[in-house]
Amino acid sequence: MSDCLQSLEHNDRYIKSLMRLGVAYRRLNNLKQSISFLKRAKEIDAKDSSVETELARTAKLIEKRRLEFKQKMVRSQRISMFEAQIAAVRDVDSSVSIL
Repeated sequence: MSDCLQSLEHNDRYIKSLMRLGVAYRRLNNLKQSISFLKRAKEIDAKDSSVETELARTAKLIEKRRLEFKQKMVRSQRISMFEAQIAAVRDVDSSVSIL
């Protein structure tokens, strides 16, 4: 990665370095940085199909992470609702045993 960053200091339009950084950051799960480098590469050469392919891969991974997060939140809400129902049943059981 450091070689790519150094090459960009000399030529900030070097698509190969931008692409490699975009892929490397995606593999490191830094998707925001990945998209940033890949979009810069696309701005320089919009016709480069490899840039478009890497952008699509990263976008697909972002969408997958969003869906996983949503599912996790739904599960968390379901667990919270279930725990509240259990607590309500326990309250009813304790009041019944008092009678």
